[in-house]
Amino acid sequence: MRITVDEFRDRVARCTRLMEEERFDALVAYGSRVTYGSVRYLTGYEPWLAPEEWAFAVLTPGHGAGLSLLSNSPWDFWEFNRTQATWVSDVTVGSKWVEQIAARLPRTAQRVGLGGWAGFPARVLDGLRERFPHAEFVDATALIHKLRAIKSSAEIALLRRAGELGDLGAAALYESARPGATEREVVAQIDGAMMRGGTEQMAYWTILGSGRKTIASCFLPTDRVLEEGDLVQLDCGPMVDGYKADFSRVVIVGKERPAATVRLVETVAEVHERCAAKLRAGVRCSEIARTGLDVIERRGYTRENLFRSANYPDMVFMAHGIGLENPDPPGMLTLTNDAVLEEGMCINLEPILLDQQVGGARIETSFAVTSGDPIRLSDAPIRPWLASAT
Repeated sequence: MRITVDEFRDRVARCTRLMEEERFDALVAYGSRVTYGSVRYLTGYEPWLAPEEWAFAVLTPGHGAGLSLLSNSPWDFWEFNRTQATWVSDVTVGSKWVEQIAARLPRTAQRVGLGGWAGFPARVLDGLRERFPHAEFVDATALIHKLRAIKSSAEIALLRRAGELGDLGAAALYESARPGATEREVVAQIDGAMMRGGTEQMAYWTILGSGRKTIASCFLPTDRVLEEGDLVQLDCGPMVDGYKADFSRVVIVGKERPAATVRLVETVAEVHERCAAKLRAGVRCSEIARTGLDVIERRGYTRENLFRSANYPDMVFMAHGIGLENPDPPGMLTLTNDAVLEEGMCINLEPILLDQQVGGARIETSFAVTSGDPIRLSDAPIRPWLASAT
């Protein structure tokens, strides 16, 4: 299951039209192991061999090759993988970035858009400005995000397939998270199930923890032995052709059901359900966040129980866009994001609730937005503690 060459050509055509509207003579998209979405969206190629591997997609409508891919991946990779790695015919392997990009830009270029602006290498940008002193180099993030915000049927199918792999991971979690098992043993079952099911790689290490450790947003599995009544949190990212699932489920070990733990996970489950019912075209992202916050406050929790980060200390986060990257457009669904959901956007509902005495719980599922009810992209139950208690 892969994106077809015809779809890549359609992406380039749509990008070209947007470039004309923005008066861009060229677009240079930067990608690395961390932020590869824009390069992969246009070329199908993802830098993945090492942190220092970079790639640039250079789009110059009506000039030269039209679309070029520059990479410093090892030669042997291209020798054996080129036809699988990209549909682009003009590929250059090397690391003389300024010279390679400059050779493809029109000498008369006045306005050049830069994709991956936040991480675009300063030395490359400085070198291009020296080569093109009369050109304006502009952040093209909004243009790229507009392209990537609405998913095609093929993209949704890939996200659905990734969600199915997440379902396999959830099934392994529900089966293996038993008293006496260690966190590492549970992760081995989860990762094995997803790899056997067909994931090409994991978007990030499989996050799994138990007990109060789950109060953190990310944690590594250890040799801690699971006990009756433990809260166990999973967050995993199986990928298919670059598209990721970013999937979370929470379980309670054994048959004990501590009241505070049940209250926590049931609240998260209700938030997930209420937000999913609200998820449709025409709704603002902030409305989804408000819906979740209303449930949390009605059940006796406060904003202090929500996930926060140093960058966004009061963001009231409930969901995010998903696709080639995390987050994909429309970004974080928070009280301050008034972007309007559109049909074809793909959203990960991810309410996260924290209780210092119990731990943290999150339930995360991908949905495709429609004009009516959203399309759920994975099927794993969100309340496994009900079945396992009997």
